[in-house]
Amino acid sequence: MQLKNYQKQKGLSLVEVLVSFAIFGIIAAALMAIFTSTVNTQAVILQHQAIMNEANFAIDYMGRAIRLARVDDATGGNGACTGTLNANYSDTVSNPNQITFLSYDPMAGGGAGMYCCRRFQLVGEKIYEFKSSDTSASNFPTSGTEITSGQVKVSSLKFIAQNRNRTDYKQPMVTINIDILPTGRQITPIPEIKVQTTLSQRNLNTIE
Repeated sequence: MQLKNYQKQKGLSLVEVLVSFAIFGIIAAALMAIFTSTVNTQAVILQHQAIMNEANFAIDYMGRAIRLARVDDATGGNGACTGTLNANYSDTVSNPNQITFLSYDPMAGGGAGMYCCRRFQLVGEKIYEFKSSDTSASNFPTSGTEITSGQVKVSSLKFIAQNRNRTDYKQPMVTINIDILPTGRQITPIPEIKVQTTLSQRNLNTIE
């Protein structure tokens, strides 16, 4: 009679199972942290790109109009736009979050082009443009046109008009300060862009 030798099969002990689960948990937690960090980094990059695009567009759009400003004189608007006769820009000391000026608009007057009163202003958390039908600020529309979209919020907008009076014989300049943040999912640290630029007016409006 042939005898069979049976080997005793040994399973995993409770300690070994617990150690395996612990190692698996540590690896899973590390992978999850790497994945979360990658997603957050990508979100921050996308938000930085969005607010940078918005800031560049706002500065470029406002800059073109501000550079083309002209003096608010008797032939232009007699002070009805800026609030001061012979001024290139409105008083930004008393109202730093807005600027009003006469600027050429090629689409005004039925496409013929004309000078009209324009204003850039911070309303809530967006930059708006108000454009009058003529050279008077009293004819501004009730609602303006959004310059920045809902993807960002402008926490601060300040204008500093220098040499704004025609009689000082100095080149008019405007400094723009913008603080802009994203409105999407908040990630720490929250992306924020602070932009400052100074623009020179092309038309010196010198008195001969």
